[in-house]
Formats: sequence, C-alpha cells, structure tokens
Amino acid sequence: MIKSFRICMLILVALSAFGFLFGCNSGNKEGANQITVNPSTEGNIQATITGVTVSGPPVVTFTLHDENGNPLNPTDVLAGGGRCRFTIAQIAADGNYKNYVLNNGQPDFDRNGVFATVSPGTYTYTFKTDITKNPIYDPTLTHTVGGQIQRNITSPFGTSFQQAVNPYFNFRPDGQQVTATREVVAISNCNECHGKLGAHGGGRREVALCILCHNPQLVDSVTGNSINMKVLIHKIHYGDALPSNVAGGNFTIGTSDFGDVTFPFLSGDDTISGTPVQCTKCHRLGKDLAGRDFGKDINKYKTPTMSNCTTCHDLTTFDGSTSITVKNGSTPVTVTATPHTGGPQANDNACSACHPQTGAEFGASITGAHTIVEQSSVFTGINFQILSVANAMPGQTASVTFRVTDNSGVPVSLTADGASFNLKLGYQTVDYTNNLMENYGQPLTVSVSTASANPDGSYTKAFSKPIPASASGIAVVGMEGRKSYKITSIHKGTKTISIGGQS
Repeated sequence: MIKSFRICMLILVALSAFGFLFGCNSGNKEGANQITVNPSTEGNIQATITGVTVSGPPVVTFTLHDENGNPLNPTDVLAGGGRCRFTIAQIAADGNYKNYVLNNGQPDFDRNGVFATVSPGTYTYTFKTDITKNPIYDPTLTHTVGGQIQRNITSPFGTSFQQAVNPYFNFRPDGQQVTATREVVAISNCNECHGKLGAHGGGRREVALCILCHNPQLVDSVTGNSINMKVLIHKIHYGDALPSNVAGGNFTIGTSDFGDVTFPFLSGDDTISGTPVQCTKCHRLGKDLAGRDFGKDINKYKTPTMSNCTTCHDLTTFDGSTSITVKNGSTPVTVTATPHTGGPQANDNACSACHPQTGAEFGASITGAHTIVEQSSVFTGINFQILSVANAMPGQTASVTFRVTDNSGVPVSLTADGASFNLKLGYQTVDYTNNLMENYGQPLTVSVSTASANPDGSYTKAFSKPIPASASGIAVVGMEGRKSYKITSIHKGTKTISIGGQS
C-alpha cells in the first residue's frame, strides 16, 4: 500500500517586538531601596518564587520585575487590569497532582489573599485558602505553587501585546528535601511547533503551571470529556487517527473539536506500525520558560498502565467488552471496541510482563510498539543527487545524470518492487506555468526506470520531449520518488509501506 502524508499548519501568535523597545517601567515609587535585575532577554516581565512556608494558609515569597529589570509591584499590575495570582497542588501517592484550590469542584487560582512588600522587587502573597485544613493535606508530600502574572502593554504606536510569566516552586511543607516531581513534558518541546504556546487568553504558558490544574479528576463541563493533562494532550495530538474519532467520534472540549488535528510528525501511521506519532518529540529532556532543565520524568510514558494506554488506544477494553461509548462532540456514540489481545485485566499488575519498557522494533515493548518507521533499522533512506544537466536550452531535449543512494551511500535499485523515481523539468514564465510542456502548469516528467547506468554508479536519462523553443527564464530540474519497505509489527502483522523523497 502507498501511504500519503499530510502537513498540519500551525498558526503561531507571536508577541510584538515592541516589548524590547517600549516596555513600561515599574509603577513602584519607593525609590532609594530599589533593586534591579538584568533586563529580560525577550522583553518579558520577570518573576521567581523563592520560597513557600505553610503553617496555615501558604505564604509565597516571590520576586517581580519589569522587562528592564526594575521592581514591579504586584498591586500595580492588578490595578492596571493585569493578573498576579497563585495556586497550589500536591503530588499524591499515585504521582498525579491534586489541587487544593477549588471553584465548584474544579481547580482554580486562590482569591482574596494578601500581598505584602518585603523590599522593592520582593513580595509575599498569603493565600486565603488554608490547605492544612484540607483532608488530603500531607506535609511529607511534595507540593508545587504556580503563578500567573501578566499585563498588557501598549506601545507608542498603539500596538498592544501581552507580557506574562508563570513562576513555579516545588517544596515539602515539612521542610525536607523534595522527594517527587512531575516533569513529563517540557514547554520548550511544545514551543518547537507552537512558537509561544499560551492558553486561556495567552497568560498560561508554562507546562509546570498547566499540570497543577489539569488533574485526573477534571472533566469538561460541556462534553464530559476528561481534560486530565495526559488525556487531553494525547487525544488532541492523535487527532484524526485517534481510534474513537475514526470510529465516528469527534474529540471535543467545550465547542472546540480536535477530530481533524494531525500530529506534525506522521510516520507509517497505525496501518503499519500501530502508532502515527513520535513519542520522543514531546517526551524528552527540555527547558522550562526560565531556561532550567525540565524532564526528570520523561520516561513515565514507558510505564504500561491501562490509563496510560487508553489515552490514545481509546477503543481498547480490558474487561472483554466488544462495544464502547465514545463522544461525537457531546453526543454519545456506541462503536465497536477492541478487546485487549492479552485477555481481560483487572488491574495494571501484569502489564509490564508482556509490555516491558524497551525491546525490539515494532514488538510488544512500549518503545518497540511505538517505533517510527523512518527512525527504524528497516528504513535505509533515499537520497537523490543531481550531478549534471545537458542540452537544457530551448528547443533541446535535456538529459540528466543523477544518483539515488541509501543513507550509507549504497545505490538504490531503480526497478525494485515498489520503486518509482521520476525526473521533472520546469521553467519560469509566470510562477512556473510551464507553457507548451505537458498539462498546463505541469513540468516535463519522465520515469528513470530505463535510465542508462554509468560506470561510477550514476545514471543518465533524457526527457522524452524537448524544452519548448519559446521557453525563457530560469529552468529547474528536480527528482522525486519512493521505494517500498516491508515491516512486521506486533499490532498489524506484515505490511508494505512506500516512503518517498525529493530533491
């Protein structure tokens, strides 16, 4: 089978560069004792949480400066219509966050706490919420405080843009060393595609903040779909290949549907290897927005559990059921389920016996089952090299000398099963309309299956038609093609995939 690939275009919203030049100065008027820090490299406000104490309502000590390094008072930020607020959560025994600050049962930011100035640039925030009275409070567990501090800036030219920072701080209320973290995906990895990812109005930009609220118990109020971080992100990025979407569902949060999203790196798709996504695109060491290493827990995705696996394989059942209810928006739809091939499972205890963390490519291990075809030993690569072009004047029949090799430099057969390679020639009239060549707008195209072999391993092939005598402008010769690879996977058995390239 021949597999086609699609590219998902991401619309990136960038902050105006005026932040570097026209950022507001601090509203702090305290004068003589002001302490400045280095200017921000990206023209953003700067904040760091330096400590948290808990003997009742948590008290957060933090620094806050403008983009020029001048002290910025949080009350001035709030008075200007901005935000300066904090939330707090614990890492429970199951490794997930549980937030203490709830609004109608949903995680929220603390409200009506008290700000105080320690010195210009250093402040405290005392929570209104007394977490020590919460039944889940355990001072021996790791806790994290996260903040959302933002303001809008208007340049002298009238351009408005947002400055925002999300400081966070891990600690144990008993004062002992932090014993747990949840650093599964770094925001730097997200931003390789998203540019500067920001949610809920753009002021929440740091993964370390997002996971404090996107806890396992969180569901969307419109559709009832889980918006636990790992469920939300996996289902969105699996997109149109998500089994429930293929079966007739449409993963939707609120009124936004994600059923046609395509992950930016699509490989052999689930028709070949069982996965269309590159796990390590996200699950690898990265940086937080402050430039610190982030990713102590990047290998958690390798732990086989029913809850982990069904974030993507969401039609798989572990009780033997052959049907399952999914959502098309907010509408329930009953579709055919896929019972777990290893039989019903009451819990996760036996998962790792069949699914170790690592193993052979396309096998039953977590890394093996999620092998990307183009990164496997099966894929040897296709490399085109156009060496020379002769007789490429108007009215002449051009010929091209070229090579096709794998990644180790070994020549690739031009006539092997599934191989298809073509030369193309176009010339510039108006945007390569290629008048008088073949079909309007199409370049001259010729298969190289009958190309003449040269002693040095290259080939030469002439086009079947001459360049029109009236051709003018710049001519371009290109090459494209594909070859087949046979892959045997634990999910799909033996399949053939055609992978191509161009030059």
